[in-house]
Amino acid sequence: MSLHRVGASNTQGWCRFLVSCICSGRCVVPQGLELDHLCRVSHCVRPEHLEAVTHAENVRRGNGGSRPRVACPKGHRYEGDNVYVRPDGRGRDCRTCMKARIRRG
Repeated sequence: MSLHRVGASNTQGWCRFLVSCICSGRCVVPQGLELDHLCRVSHCVRPEHLEAVTHAENVRRGNGGSRPRVACPKGHRYEGDNVYVRPDGRGRDCRTCMKARIRRG
């Protein structure tokens, strides 16, 4: 497992690794269960914010990841002139953030 990159594809493995390190091997996530981030911050690894649950329970508790986002990660609303729809139709971008990236170079 790569420890320098934490992404959506390996978050569960990363959390399992950290839980075992933090707990010095005393805590083990049972096979068939996954860690639910009770605080809803996927990169949080505080043991008191994690609970081992089934995948179905984790999805049920989730925040509806399939729902459209109403704002970019920086908090700018996706509405009006602030929305750039990509020509290939595969998503949208925040114009405020796009302009900031261009200014930074």
